[in-house]
Amino acid sequence: MQITKLDAARRQIDSAIDLYFNGGDAISIHTLVGAAHILITDLSNAANQETLIKKHIRSEKRWEFERAIRTPQNFLKHAAKDPHAVLDFDPHATELLLLIEVETFRELTGSITDSMNAFLTYAAATWGKVAFEAIPGDVLTGVSMVAAQVPKQEFFSLCMQALGKSSGVVSD
Repeated sequence: MQITKLDAARRQIDSAIDLYFNGGDAISIHTLVGAAHILITDLSNAANQETLIKKHIRSEKRWEFERAIRTPQNFLKHAAKDPHAVLDFDPHATELLLLIEVETFRELTGSITDSMNAFLTYAAATWGKVAFEAIPGDVLTGVSMVAAQVPKQEFFSLCMQALGKSSGVVSD
């Protein structure tokens, strides 16, 4: 099977979203999103395109921000120098990184997958309301009411049904 770096990043993000909505392991989700982050950052640089982080984080604070979002990822993939280290893992950091990667993927490709769209919708309707102030209030209110009343997995399923899809994960 042949796969491009962009396809790999898309599949990692979509798989992470599927795990997120279906109660998957938070560490596995973060590992997938972290791997996609590196690919998307490198692909954006190769295309001479600014990432979301470069656009919105002041240059003097950019590496500090990158270090903060990469700390869990680096902890999860390296052990040579600190085999007995312990990480105080915050799953909300994964949500932020996933939001960044979906938006950077959109800027890089000009589109997003149905799973990515469902994630953005859920984020807008729940923990990310402030980040999505541009969404008309009546739409956000309706989606918020639904999101508050059903489990994440059911919300994802409803979004996929509304889009005419049976699953959010795209496969070959």
